Amino acid sequence: MKLINNKINNAIIIIGFLFAGSNFNTNAGQKYELKEDRFTDKKTASYTIIPKTECKLTKSLKSRISSCFLINSTESSMYPSLNFGTLSKGWDLLSYSSIDTSNAIVTFYDGTIKKMAFPAKYSGDSIYGATVMEWVTLYLYDLEEDLAKITKLEFQFGSSEYEWLPDRELVRKVVNFEE
Repeated sequence: MKLINNKINNAIIIIGFLFAGSNFNTNAGQKYELKEDRFTDKKTASYTIIPKTECKLTKSLKSRISSCFLINSTESSMYPSLNFGTLSKGWDLLSYSSIDTSNAIVTFYDGTIKKMAFPAKYSGDSIYGATVMEWVTLYLYDLEEDLAKITKLEFQFGSSEYEWLPDRELVRKVVNFEE
């Protein structure tokens, strides 16, 4: 069962990565999506975050940010998750692929700053030649109740550092599976 969930999660990440990377100039609000399986009642809500504006790669050896998205689903207790995709000429995070947590600094709307560690997962693949697609997934289920109260989330994975400036309204919709 765990293998099937991992394959489904990887498929969602890859599809989101490819679609997000192809549409940089849209507003985040136009990228919100809610799906409900009418047979199983499983709900999945997501929004694509605008690269270089709402999500950034602030430190990296070789990579550049390509896509970011937040996803929540009733399919698994591992959601919500934050996903950052990068492209590079050559491997950037390969030696860090065994890391399963990420240190983060979370800033809330009331000015509170909290240091946390989140479960994390690395995936990567060569898409053509020496170009490599890599993504890091942060599992935010420990922060789900306070997710809509965040103004900034910074995290480190391997040698790279990332920043997310969430759209408060869209995060609330994703967490609550709103229309």
